[in-house]
Amino acid sequence: MKKLNKILLIDDDDLINFIHKKIISVSGCANEIVYVRSAMDGIEHLKTTDTIPDLILLDLNMPAIDGWGFLEQRKKININPSPKIIILTTSVNPDDRIKASKIKEVDDYLNKPLNPETITEVINKHFEHL
Repeated sequence: MKKLNKILLIDDDDLINFIHKKIISVSGCANEIVYVRSAMDGIEHLKTTDTIPDLILLDLNMPAIDGWGFLEQRKKININPSPKIIILTTSVNPDDRIKASKIKEVDDYLNKPLNPETITEVINKHFEHL
């Protein structure tokens, strides 16, 4: 199994964060898993961390600033190397998928919940170099 250094989960739902963190942990695909409960906490984490995440799993539907707002704020931060960003959402609105496909910083769009097969597919697809 390919292993990432760090995955950042951005989702306002504590239960979903717990489940996704557990799935990622059991899969053994990351050395570190961090979760935050808001888009602004995600931005703050990116500004202050010593270890840039390899992968960000981003929810769209969050209070205050949603996933789209996170993506706008993320553009203002110079992060090198830039993490892969996967939208992980419950949204069934086809317009969200279309909108995401037009944003160059979004690497993929998936529906919740995450499962072991999906996280393995994401890593194999987006991190061929590992």
